Amino acid sequence: MAQKTESMAAVILAGGSARRMHGEKKVFMTMQGRSFLDHVRESLHGVLPVYLSVDEVEPYLQTGLPLIADKYPGIGPMGGICSAMQECREDALFVTACDMPFLRKETVEKLINAYRQSPGKITLARQGGRWHPLLGIWPKSVLPALLGEIRRKEYSFRKLVDTLEVQYVELEDHDRSLVNLNSPKEYAAQVNGELLEIEDAVSLLRAAVFPVTDTESLPLSQTLGRILAEDITAVTDQPPFPRSPLDGYALRAEDSESADPKHPVTLQVIGKIYAGQVFEGSIAPGQCIRLMTGAPIPEGADTVIRQEDTDYGEAQVQIYAAQKAYRNYCPAGDDYHAGTVLLQKGSRITAVSAAVAAGTGKDCMQVYRQPRVAVISTGDEILPAGEPLIPGKIYDTNLPFVTGRLAEIGCIQVFGMHGADEADRVAQLIRDLAKENDLIITTGGVSVGEKDIMHDVLKILGAQKLFWRVNIKPGAPTLAFVYEDTLVICLTGNPFGVMVNSELLVRPVLEKLSNGAVLPGRKEKLVLTEDVPKKADVRRFLKGIADNGTVRAVRGSQDAGTISPMAQCNCYIELPEGSSGKKGDVVWAHIL
Repeated sequence: MAQKTESMAAVILAGGSARRMHGEKKVFMTMQGRSFLDHVRESLHGVLPVYLSVDEVEPYLQTGLPLIADKYPGIGPMGGICSAMQECREDALFVTACDMPFLRKETVEKLINAYRQSPGKITLARQGGRWHPLLGIWPKSVLPALLGEIRRKEYSFRKLVDTLEVQYVELEDHDRSLVNLNSPKEYAAQVNGELLEIEDAVSLLRAAVFPVTDTESLPLSQTLGRILAEDITAVTDQPPFPRSPLDGYALRAEDSESADPKHPVTLQVIGKIYAGQVFEGSIAPGQCIRLMTGAPIPEGADTVIRQEDTDYGEAQVQIYAAQKAYRNYCPAGDDYHAGTVLLQKGSRITAVSAAVAAGTGKDCMQVYRQPRVAVISTGDEILPAGEPLIPGKIYDTNLPFVTGRLAEIGCIQVFGMHGADEADRVAQLIRDLAKENDLIITTGGVSVGEKDIMHDVLKILGAQKLFWRVNIKPGAPTLAFVYEDTLVICLTGNPFGVMVNSELLVRPVLEKLSNGAVLPGRKEKLVLTEDVPKKADVRRFLKGIADNGTVRAVRGSQDAGTISPMAQCNCYIELPEGSSGKKGDVVWAHIL
């Protein structure tokens, strides 16, 4: 009798908190301009049906994959595998992780073929004596053993594998399928020396920083645009008493049952209440209270008739319309009740947020501190504006641009300074600034000339290099490193390159550092109304003018060293590598 072929699916583990990546979801991090997930999916495409195991569903809906929510959160990949086994109908699961972007289709097929020859055995990839539990095939028959480990709070695969029947598939030395990228350092090690796509550079930079956790208490008027660091909870009902929504008379509904314009009901008016006043006592049958919008509805009344349906009487009033109980009646807590969370920690504070907080009686709110950013403009050839211009010198435009742009996008705590082209002095500046700042930005000194000192600064500091060079024009010679937990981004000295990479590289880092106070950049697809000056040999950015769904390059120099045409432009036009940029083409415009 022929042996039954076991069914199989693939499950990609999306990971949990990604603490070692500083909270960046590795599924969406990029390499060679494509997400880690896309790389892994490609290796599985056409081989197996694919599921994605996730810690929470919402962020991953955009992937388009069937999602399996982790039933055992917080314990790592073992919980994800168990959850997948319990949800999938297949007999075995090909397990891999989203942080294995070098997985090869040939490796997948090699593991599957080995399992088909020995069905029921755990089948794992091994290379040079090293194996990984998240690259291989796990039959459902091991689910009881996995659940047993979870009950015992033993989450190490190594101990479990020693007790089960396992076969290993040896990988060739050149096969990088087992390489997983768990930290910025591991990620940087794989891409160092490469010409990075801008998306890869952003992934690395964001993975190198944590959001600011320090908080401060500020008056409501100073919190707009900041990120809330506490829940704002109602301490009382709002309104705290039943109130009138209009000017009229508070009465008992049953006293108006027979009222109409031809047969009015006459009631005794026993008082008048304005907003902010309280009536001491209660309304008896045949009585009413004159009251204004916002005034508390007195005890005994269960409705309010608008004054237009009366004769506006003072001592007595004629009622011309029957009223139902609780009509025109705002009960206590009509807006919210005590204990309701009105504003959630992590939300961006608007004028409405400030109003809601004020409604609870708060005059201050706890917000996250703004990122502290230091900017060093290097170059012996530059002078600060205001000094006499001497032969061979030019005025510095990079420092006022970077500090000003960061202030424009919501990062106010910016400290700027000039630095000479001396590696030792700039290294000492960075040592000093790293003690107090969350991010350091430098301009100049990152190319390959004798005065391009930032490479020497990196060596002097003994810092961890993330990358050098990105695949764009202008701004390709960009260097990034981490010195004692402080990220340093070294931009080119060319003014337009500084402007482009301030938007493309620095801004996404500040989004994360600021907990979202710095908003993401905005880009739109627009139609070119004119041909661009020349074909893009690399991914190229031009000074542009966007207007009503169209865009064109500014009529002036596109040279990276020129700044005056920037006074006209309101966007950067992005041209893909190899694009001719012809009239009628649809292009991305990064709106400023």
